[in-house]
Amino acid sequence: MYNILMNFLPIILLVLSSFWGLSQAQLSSQQFLLPTSEGTEAKSTIALTPIYTDSEIDSNYIIGPGDFFEILAGEKTVTVQVSIEGAVSLERVGIIYVNKMTLAAAKRAIIEKLSIRYNPEHVFVQLLQTKALTVSSTGSINSPGLHHLPAHSRLSSLIRISGGLTGNADEHNLKLIRQGDTINLNYYAVEYLGDVEQNIRLEQGDVLFVPFIDYENNIIKITMNSHKWNIPWHEGMTVLEALKQSGAIRSAHNIDMVTIISKNS
Repeated sequence: MYNILMNFLPIILLVLSSFWGLSQAQLSSQQFLLPTSEGTEAKSTIALTPIYTDSEIDSNYIIGPGDFFEILAGEKTVTVQVSIEGAVSLERVGIIYVNKMTLAAAKRAIIEKLSIRYNPEHVFVQLLQTKALTVSSTGSINSPGLHHLPAHSRLSSLIRISGGLTGNADEHNLKLIRQGDTINLNYYAVEYLGDVEQNIRLEQGDVLFVPFIDYENNIIKITMNSHKWNIPWHEGMTVLEALKQSGAIRSAHNIDMVTIISKNS
């Protein structure tokens, strides 16, 4: 009997060793992905509110605090948020800094870190929800102040949420202040000419200033029948452009004659 037990002993030890290794692997797969937070119980799910964007998020999207990732590794799926320091933290894996990375680079960084415990071919990472942009508007605009917009929102979205431009706004000379730099924008070109380049994407902390028209030296007065309009003048403005901007006409087909009266004449 003793000899029989000794013959089977290696097999018994191998089975026990395999069982112990499997148990440890299961324990790791259950715990290591839990997002960590000091002083609070780690949780594997987070309730999210859908955010809609003006355009599709692509691989060049810049990651920052407030973005949410969904991570699938093995049979475990968790949701983690990019912290205010610009990192995601996974238990038994560590901290992964993704701030200001493109979406593609952040995915690679997370997968590389998870490959310590998982086969990279079995790890999937996707951006679940984007951070909100905090931007502001001031000047000749109907509802100036601080506004929150989805990522990838454009200039037109900020103007829309700000209630639109006032009647005395100089829409040819908008100023977007970004990290100390000033970007000059022509919103007339966006609204009337479909200039997409002028309708730029916003970034965190942008401030939009809409100048007021200089009624003393920088306006054109248009009179048609009993209606009158005052519109801002800009260098190179044509008669047709002025008439269209005023709303007096929408095409050149209903113009019979235009009389130009200059204060300098």
